[in-house]
Amino acid sequence: MKVSLLFDSKEHFESFGAKIGPVLSEMGIDPGEPEVIELHKVIRRKK
Repeated sequence: MKVSLLFDSKEHFESFGAKIGPVLSEMGIDPGEPEVIELHKVIRRKK
């Protein structure tokens, strides 16, 4: 399974990892290494 998440900054990404990592370990899930791709522009659709 592959899950994609977008973060506003590297700091937000690291903060999320610090919170979710122990939970995944407790459940016996190995998340593997993240694939980090830098985005230059996000186009959002208007609501």
